[in-house]
Amino acid sequence: MMEEYRFATLRALKTINRHSIDKGFNRTIKWSKYCKQMRRVCATNALAFHDDLLIPVIPLMYHEHKGGRSCQKHVRTLTYVGNVSVFLDMTIRDFESLRFREDVDEVAA
Repeated sequence: MMEEYRFATLRALKTINRHSIDKGFNRTIKWSKYCKQMRRVCATNALAFHDDLLIPVIPLMYHEHKGGRSCQKHVRTLTYVGNVSVFLDMTIRDFESLRFREDVDEVAA
């Protein structure tokens, strides 16, 4: 998949993860474990942990199976912050709702 990575707030990522669980996708985030790991990364790097924390989301490929059966085409992504990385399958609609880097840079400026 040759698309540029995007960003999600922690709050949006939680919502997308819930959608993915509801769809029965293979790769979802164990949320409490993920938050615990992210809090540790933030503390180590002197960053505030909050719902609007921006998480990079890297698209890896389109995927059309769940549990070994054909299903709606979706995007397999990777989120990677510090030493915390997780795969997350999400709908194309959810992926397209995420911010591009230039949108994030404008907000930060």
